[in-house]
Amino acid sequence: MPTSLPPELHLLVFADLPRSSLADVALCCHQFRTLVFPLLYNKVTLRDDDEMTRFASCIIADDPSRQTRSIDNLNPAEHVKSLYIGPDDGDFRDDALQLLSSAIPHLKKLQKLVWIASVYGDSEIGEIFTLIRTHCVDFEVLSVKLDWGGYEHEEYMTSVLDFKGLKHLRLFSDQMSVDDNQLPLVVQEMVRSSPELVTLDLSFFSWDDEEPLWDVDKFCEGLGGTRYPHLHCLKFPGRGARVDLGRLRDISRATPSPFRSFIELNHHNITTLSMPHPFEPFDYQRDNADADLHLPADIFPSLRTFEGNIYWCYRISRLRYPASRLQKMTVWTDRPIYRTGEEPARDMVHSALAACAGLRELVVRSAKTTATAARLAELSTYAPGLRALQCRIHWDESLDGIASALASFSALRFFAFNLNDFQRELSVTDAIGKLAERCPSLQDVEDCDLNVEDHPMFSKYDI
Repeated sequence: MPTSLPPELHLLVFADLPRSSLADVALCCHQFRTLVFPLLYNKVTLRDDDEMTRFASCIIADDPSRQTRSIDNLNPAEHVKSLYIGPDDGDFRDDALQLLSSAIPHLKKLQKLVWIASVYGDSEIGEIFTLIRTHCVDFEVLSVKLDWGGYEHEEYMTSVLDFKGLKHLRLFSDQMSVDDNQLPLVVQEMVRSSPELVTLDLSFFSWDDEEPLWDVDKFCEGLGGTRYPHLHCLKFPGRGARVDLGRLRDISRATPSPFRSFIELNHHNITTLSMPHPFEPFDYQRDNADADLHLPADIFPSLRTFEGNIYWCYRISRLRYPASRLQKMTVWTDRPIYRTGEEPARDMVHSALAACAGLRELVVRSAKTTATAARLAELSTYAPGLRALQCRIHWDESLDGIASALASFSALRFFAFNLNDFQRELSVTDAIGKLAERCPSLQDVEDCDLNVEDHPMFSKYDI
């Protein structure tokens, strides 16, 4: 019977149940409903207009000033701490947004907003963000997907992103055009006024492969030397940001690189780091002193996860602590343009992998470059301890060749590759079975075109 266990043990069990099961549990009895109710509303996901309308109507109806409180006197607004608004390719009707605006003032305990629906030029969305700043005093986590509406909207974005005192900030876009006079300056002010930041993730990707859109040095200079003692996750990835390598490695300058100063000031607790792609070609020879960044030997003592292009991965692997403690590396192979071809660049990757003895997860990202089965087998000699691997294989390879290459990794448990390109031979199920047969340690195979980093085998820094 329900009362045979203390409520604390019931809560431990309920915390692991999916949301659909929690709803069923709440119907069992009064005690279970009371225990489950906060879990049902702790994290709310609104995927379409109907869900947004139903949720907002429920919150407004349970306003304590009204006479229509829900059964058992339980108020959902008191338990909502996280709002997820999506999908990432959709818009919401104005009437649904207006209803959500009316509900926001009741969500006094809201701490986190993840908005992956379109955000541009909509006054109702701007009003929602303003109401969160006004009424949600514990709000500390903001993750927003930004779209460029094709018109000037600096004033609008300023009002939307006028948050202060955040602990986690993630802004991302895969189709946005920004420049230093607009969005980065708005974000700069938000970052400067949030010294307790734990996560700073500005994942802006550009339409233009040749021209970066915002200057990391200029951004860091505008922070005015603010220290972020709790910073654990720092991400400036992709083609949208530009970093001046020449200025970064020149330690003789009277005015050092602002990006370098920011890193040296805040590196101590960073566990997850993603570096912007350098755009100028560089001399990648190992012993070339001009290519050395002259970083302090004890920098990044806590680093466990790193993402960057070949140059960055090689340089990070030369540092004392990352070399011994790094667990996951994501290598972008497309940037920058190498002076004398792919072979020296591949040599740098192998050197970086060999230097990081504790590496367990490797992601090789590229829009153009694919690996062969022979290169995959070669990779195993430099990173034999890998447990999770993601890369793109040349479409002309056979599954037999891939399976033989994977057998070289004695500890591999998870493999993601462009699986759909190989369905000409077998069904997905048969392909997975064939790979697992040749590589007994393999437990799961996924398509790398999917969001495989949500897979349990991949560590994920979730804000």
